[in-house]
Amino acid sequence: MNYQARRKTSRDAAAAFISSKPYRSKNTVTDGTRLYLFGNLIAEKRGAALWITNAGWSTATTKERLNALPGVSITQKAGIWYLNGAEWSGKWAKVHDFEDPRLEAFSLEENTIDADISYRGGKIKIDASELFPEYYERTGERAIVGAYQNYLGGGIAGRIVGAAMFQPEELTEEERALFDPLLKRCVAYFHSLNNGGGDEYMQENYSGLDFNQTLPTSAY
Repeated sequence: MNYQARRKTSRDAAAAFISSKPYRSKNTVTDGTRLYLFGNLIAEKRGAALWITNAGWSTATTKERLNALPGVSITQKAGIWYLNGAEWSGKWAKVHDFEDPRLEAFSLEENTIDADISYRGGKIKIDASELFPEYYERTGERAIVGAYQNYLGGGIAGRIVGAAMFQPEELTEEERALFDPLLKRCVAYFHSLNNGGGDEYMQENYSGLDFNQTLPTSAY
């Protein structure tokens, strides 16, 4: 499988996995709870937590698949893998918490109302009114959230940023508990759709969402 095809499969598989939906390609399968590569289990949701392993295979494809997931930044130096900055044997490791079961059940894909995403960044808008019903009842306005990414120039895309078309202060206390975790999910979902953006050179030297979050938002 060539680089572009591998990248697309990673994006599609991660998006389905994050959204708890099934997906199948020639070598990558998820039922929305577990993610397999060549029949080997490499990621799974355990309750509200995301766990990963390389299943004993330190390959470029394994690294590509895992780096598309939230909370994962795998780099390699002198044949040694590093997970989020620490040397990693490839054994099972917890990398991410899905903080509320309502968020895990909420499908970002099915509630997307606008998406314009490419290697140069872009934006995505998601109608989250079902998570914030009291806000909708009070204001009559849909609770629109999402994420955006600016192009920095020179083949480099910037940090993916979560955003909303309303202020968290407008929410009830219970609704506010969902706000920040939801924006983080929007950022992770956006990342799964373009693998952080940037040209092919940037992608070849890219190490996942955690790295993306260290980049500047704008070139100005």
